[in-house]
Parts: sequence; C-alpha cells; structure tokens
Amino acid sequence: MVFKKIARAVAPDSWVTLIDELYVGLSNLTLRDNFSCSRKADVALAAGAEVAIEHGLRTLPEGYLITKQTGNATIIAGDTAWDSVSIYLKNPSANDAVITVYILR
Repeated sequence: MVFKKIARAVAPDSWVTLIDELYVGLSNLTLRDNFSCSRKADVALAAGAEVAIEHGLRTLPEGYLITKQTGNATIIAGDTAWDSVSIYLKNPSANDAVITVYILR
C-alpha cells in the first residue's frame, strides 16, 4: 500500500535514483537496525558452566544469535528457564569460550 503511494509520487525518470538511494540506505543497515535485540560482547562461558546474561528487553526473548566466538566449544540454551530479565546459555564442552551474542526480542 505504501509502496504504491510512493510509486505514484515518483516520476518515472527518477526511479533509477530512487533505487540507488534505497540500495545505499539498505546496504548500511546493521543487525540492530533490523531486529529488536540486545548485544552482549565478551560473555565468558567456562567449560561445563551455565551463565545468566541480562538482556534489558523487558520481555521474554525469542532466541539468540552468536556472532563471534573464541574457544573450541559448543554453546547451547541453558537448563534454566529464560525470563524478561535474563537468558541462560550453557557450555557443555571441555573448553572455555568467550562469545558475542545478540538476544532477539
């Protein structure tokens, strides 16, 4: 609906300029621009440990996305139920890990 209104308002010879400007703008969007989320960097997970990570979303998160990890470990959702304050991630591996994680609303 909104697109049709824009299409009618833009002259046909301006379409190329509009598409170029949209491409530049959309190409510069970050993960945080696209999702309601909280980014937590340098979260340490010791081998065999579960860690609470406060997210500040004030609602129960939908999931998480690990974007950076050091250490040879598998990180999974913890056994503790998530809530509107924290999520819980677990490292059942034999090695420690440090992650950057986006918690998705």
